[in-house]
Amino acid sequence: MKPSKRLDCYKTSVDATSSFLAGFRLRIDYFSCWPQQDHKTLDNIVGTHVKLVLQISGTADFDTRSTRFSLGPMDCVVVPPYAVYSARTHENVQAYEIFFHIYPITREQEFLQRLGLVDVLHVPGLLTPSDAVRLAAKLGLPKHEAEHAVAACNPEKAQTVRAATLSTTAAAPQGSRDRGVRVADQLMSWSMEDSIERADAMRARGWGAADRRSCYLPDSFRNSDALALAGIVLLAAASALLVFVACSQWHFYPTMPRLVAWWGYVPYMVLALLPTVLDLGQRVRWGRVA
Repeated sequence: MKPSKRLDCYKTSVDATSSFLAGFRLRIDYFSCWPQQDHKTLDNIVGTHVKLVLQISGTADFDTRSTRFSLGPMDCVVVPPYAVYSARTHENVQAYEIFFHIYPITREQEFLQRLGLVDVLHVPGLLTPSDAVRLAAKLGLPKHEAEHAVAACNPEKAQTVRAATLSTTAAAPQGSRDRGVRVADQLMSWSMEDSIERADAMRARGWGAADRRSCYLPDSFRNSDALALAGIVLLAAASALLVFVACSQWHFYPTMPRLVAWWGYVPYMVLALLPTVLDLGQRVRWGRVA
């Protein structure tokens, strides 16, 4: 699709930071909620994910290798992978934890170092009460719990929180009928997503038109596979035999022999270069040689 020229006036030059961030993406693996985690002590916590902690209510103390701080309501903590820290919770603690990775995973450390996330980062006052309620709705958690927790920590903002709760489309009253409708809606969404994937699989298999069950990429041991396996075994055996011959002729006294060209290196070279040759052949066949 050709872009409209009317948008040219809105174009801006790409700065170095935007160009760097364009090559990355985030994927949330899972999240958790910490209700009623009062007076807990967690020592030497370490993980492989980037962890985002959103404190909704209560207070907690964090100890890292370089700093110590107190986590209050509406605060945020970003924990990079393999960062060691300890936490101690107090009264009325409720927090959400979101675990995610940065892709491509091989450049995750580059991304974190470029942004300066080499240690635990504390961002006080990041969330507002309405943000906390909307976050609970997005994560599918009971929003009334977040509403009560926020109102308890900020009594003067209880009406604002209630208004934000009612303004969200996912707000669910506490009646049994409404809860049942909400659960049925989630189950219907999951079943529809599953049916789409199953329909694609059925279409790929021709809706069972074959007598036997079909598959996307059948793997069978053919005669060519047997010949290839026999060739690899022969090359490996010849290489081992020639290595033995070469080592048996080596001596230190009275003089060490010089390294010279010898046909005995050929089987080992063929064995070492065979995967590369086969891969290049596939690339040429499919026209994907870079």
